Amino acid sequence: GLTALLVLELVREAAGRPPAAFDYRMRRPLLCGRPIRLCARAEPDGWHAWAEDETGAIALEAEVR
Repeated sequence: GLTALLVLELVREAAGRPPAAFDYRMRRPLLCGRPIRLCARAEPDGWHAWAEDETGAIALEAEVR
């Protein structure tokens, strides 16, 4: 939940508007106290966003429109 909210806020801030749709899937757990990286890439139909754990493995993927 918290990771999804952080990714959603990253995209909302980058896009400059609230999203119309947000779909996400958790891929692996993130551990408390460990670093994470939030990433987003603009695409023609919206945004692809994800969160990586400290090893660079994708922990959450999202599509935001």
